[in-house]
Amino acid sequence: MATQLWIGFGFLALLVIFFIFVCVVGLLLERKITRDLAPVLRFLMALCAGFSAWFIAGGITVEMHLKSQNGTLAVSAVSGFGLFFLVWMGSKLTPGLGPGVSFTIVDGWTFQETVDTVLKAANGLADYDGFDSNELSARMNGREISANSMSEGIGLVRLATSKTNAIRAYDVVRKDSVFHLKIKK
Repeated sequence: MATQLWIGFGFLALLVIFFIFVCVVGLLLERKITRDLAPVLRFLMALCAGFSAWFIAGGITVEMHLKSQNGTLAVSAVSGFGLFFLVWMGSKLTPGLGPGVSFTIVDGWTFQETVDTVLKAANGLADYDGFDSNELSARMNGREISANSMSEGIGLVRLATSKTNAIRAYDVVRKDSVFHLKIKK
């Protein structure tokens, strides 16, 4: 083999090893693909694909047509850049709400601010039943909440208060876009 091809294989191997390292470390530490990690992984996947095509194959032509509401975007590229663009644009590696939900509680916000903001992002409204002003104004500790549903996630918010048991247990019932938060008797 030519020296250039060996250098290409070596560089490709380093990229793949780095990609695997980032995936393993990121997933072991985070236990999931977070919103911060997903773009990095997409870029590294695209970079590995692009360099492997450039080093190994040389002159491949890639054509792609992306359909959107406004029309079709046609892209044609040669070799590494084509495969890089194809993986970058075609990768479905984006964290979404999927079957569960994840949101961040801002440190220092009140319970009511937190719930209202989270539900606003989900196009929902909160209806507070039986809460007193101390509970609604209870300060929160910043943290990430992950749950199977938005109702379950809103139910977990009370556990992130600065003071233990600052908010009594409550049920969350969703009816259309309104989340009814009712203190348990």
